[in-house]
Amino acid sequence: MTGIRVHIPTTEGPSEIQRITLEDPDVRSVVCLDGKAVALPISADYDAFVRAPTGVIEAGFGHSAFRLDVSQEITEGLSWQLAAYAAHALHAADRLAMREQAAHRVIWLTGEVDCALNIRPVRHVARKLRQSGRLIADLAAAGMPLTIYIPRENHAELDDETLLAAGI
Repeated sequence: MTGIRVHIPTTEGPSEIQRITLEDPDVRSVVCLDGKAVALPISADYDAFVRAPTGVIEAGFGHSAFRLDVSQEITEGLSWQLAAYAAHALHAADRLAMREQAAHRVIWLTGEVDCALNIRPVRHVARKLRQSGRLIADLAAAGMPLTIYIPRENHAELDDETLLAAGI
């Protein structure tokens, strides 16, 4: 069965979630760049997002430490949380298309996730969409379905010009 590929939009362009690996619960969760031994600056925030008592991943999926590999750097903010949560849910259901696995759909998600799993608004959504224009065009040319998830509170900042610039 083919899976779903997950992209985290950033102000510099989209970053694909390439792999999620369960780690020993005695180590901290980490976000790494492209399968390398390079921990990204958001790793401490990711560990807090995963591990109880602050994290929602351990509560939802029963494990307390992961390695998350992404294709492009993510240096700051919390807007990656919704995509990371979705990737963990897909991983738990054995539906995440990891690096070099076939996918039948792509999802692009931005949003902060609070402890009650509410989706909170984030900054720079219009810029993230514009920076994802090439990805959107490439997926459309390949006939690959793409679903974009944006917090409801961010919808007002998206005008026709922004959507057209992103290829939507």
